Amino acid sequence: MVKFDKEWGNYLKEFDKFDKAIGDLRDTYNKLVTTRKDKLDSILSEIESKKALMDKADNGKEEKII
Repeated sequence: MVKFDKEWGNYLKEFDKFDKAIGDLRDTYNKLVTTRKDKLDSILSEIESKKALMDKADNGKEEKII
């Protein structure tokens, strides 16, 4: 029975490591998603807005040429 208890304890320790790894992976994923949503998407939106303004300005120039 002592041997079983020892092996059971080792088994549970490995599960604890696995559980921690899953938690770390989840935390990292959430950090990446939040970073993309909060930082990168806003930058891309800003770039698209500037591009739309430039395209609108270019279209106005083309109309004057015609």
